[in-house]
Amino acid sequence: MHKYYVCRYYINAEHSVDNIQKNAHQHTFTLSLSIEPKVETGMVQFSAIDRQVNSYVLQYKGVYLNSMPQFQGIYPSLEWMGEVMYQDFHALLDEKGWRCLQLEIAENPLKTFLISDRIMLPSAHPADSRISWQNVLTRRNRYVEILEKVREGKR
Repeated sequence: MHKYYVCRYYINAEHSVDNIQKNAHQHTFTLSLSIEPKVETGMVQFSAIDRQVNSYVLQYKGVYLNSMPQFQGIYPSLEWMGEVMYQDFHALLDEKGWRCLQLEIAENPLKTFLISDRIMLPSAHPADSRISWQNVLTRRNRYVEILEKVREGKR
């Protein structure tokens, strides 16, 4: 069993596809961070994590994302924002004794991007996750059966 925490944060910001600020549109981005302490102490100080994350998130609040240094020359899409933020959160939390397992970033309830360096269960769709795991295990078992038949044929 894997146990972890999910913390949510919100950012109001705007961006434009054509890099022209007058054509910008706004979003309230939802960030969901899946985190776990590196060492289990029994007592979780969320206030310390919130201070660190809120301090980081503040740079994005109310800004035109295209003007930020990390998005120069590229469109600050949901996916690119996720890539940048995941790397930053990974380093920030690691420094504070936490692991960033996954970042889920959404620009609306219907468009969400997830990034992780490991297989995680999607927080919004646990039933789909169970089915996905079953499919992975089924394919693995088929592969093992084929491999065993190949090995038997070589004997």
